[in-house]
Amino acid sequence: MNFFDTVLDLIDMRSFSSLWFWIVLAWVWTRATFRVLGVPIDILAEAERGDPHAVDDVDGLGEMAARRLVARHAAMSLWELAALAFVFTVLVLLAWLYRIELAQALVCLAVPLAVVHWLTLRSARRVVAAAQQGETLRRTISALRLRIQAVAVVAIFVTTLYGMQQNLSIRPFGG
Repeated sequence: MNFFDTVLDLIDMRSFSSLWFWIVLAWVWTRATFRVLGVPIDILAEAERGDPHAVDDVDGLGEMAARRLVARHAAMSLWELAALAFVFTVLVLLAWLYRIELAQALVCLAVPLAVVHWLTLRSARRVVAAAQQGETLRRTISALRLRIQAVAVVAIFVTTLYGMQQNLSIRPFGG
């Protein structure tokens, strides 16, 4: 057995049967729901309880993150957008036209994360346009977190069902 075979055995390109894929999936969705619009969820909870320092932190962090996200998207060039669309298209083609399991797993991660990014951008634009502060900003962040959690639940459920179907359809010993 050479070095290349050892590395490929360690990586295991069959994603849905790999423990590492499921750990990454859990980590990605935990991170996506922990910090919403730049505000950690524990600071948001403290602000909801009336802590004046946490209220100031939520206002500052939320406004800053919203402005930065909106500005970053406004500065995005057509070439960057085209490159992103190209990468998504190649990934989807590799996943379902060529049936590459690693690409299928990446699509199961990337597509719901793109939905989360769109929801976050939409909320950020609303925060910047209305110059939201205080209770209004906290309600916007809480509603966004709830939407992100809903996307996460659906994404994990669909990925789990698809992964189980993939694992059950693969015959042992390649027969």
